[in-house]
Amino acid sequence: STWGPLSHRVEGVRMTPRALVFALVTLGFVGATATAQTIPYCEDNSKYNQTLESQLLASNVMSAHIVAVQVAVPITILWNYLAVGDLPAWNPLFNTLGTPTEFQLCGPLTAAYSNGAFLADVLPNTPVSAPHFIVQLGCDEAGDTCGLGYFFTVTIQSTQQMVVYGRHTYQLYNNGDGTTTFSSFEKVAGSAVEEFVEDWNASLQESLLDAVSGALCLERLYQTTGALNSASVASSCAHFAP
Repeated sequence: STWGPLSHRVEGVRMTPRALVFALVTLGFVGATATAQTIPYCEDNSKYNQTLESQLLASNVMSAHIVAVQVAVPITILWNYLAVGDLPAWNPLFNTLGTPTEFQLCGPLTAAYSNGAFLADVLPNTPVSAPHFIVQLGCDEAGDTCGLGYFFTVTIQSTQQMVVYGRHTYQLYNNGDGTTTFSSFEKVAGSAVEEFVEDWNASLQESLLDAVSGALCLERLYQTTGALNSASVASSCAHFAP
């Protein structure tokens, strides 16, 4: 079969190809001091505030949301495609993204998201600033762990009050057998989160579903064609449902 080994391991549980399990746990594995510390991080303090990230990881307002799935794509192939920044082509979370020239370490992540319906009634009903910056991008020296992470804040423009801050990270781990563990981590905190935890949980869980749907489509495409490129991903994965 051209589909290859499509039984997936999700968060330590043997799963069928279309099964999901969410792990709502509090971890600090995405921080610069964690096991992925050899992955390049943004060193511009105006873009990546390590103190704020430490506060995020320590926050007990809501748990981190994490999902991991094993895909039958070598890590080199998968990372070389993900590093292009073509997120809307494979991940339903992203409706649009800024120009490819912006997709670099410390660069802005200018995106429009599809899960905004969950948050439309809970974000401040006043103009806000919501900058997103790519704070982690690359692989370790061995090429066995790769990461793409961005940090964001939401600030009320009139008062400069920060009401939300958070991080979303995609990490890849080489399983050594031609497969890769793809994980998505997301956590948010702040006063607007504390007031509407249920809505934020729904939004982040939708984000996890989108990440796994996209990863499974990339696997399907690679198993069928032996490659991943922007044109084929855009035509195959835009409306893929596992």
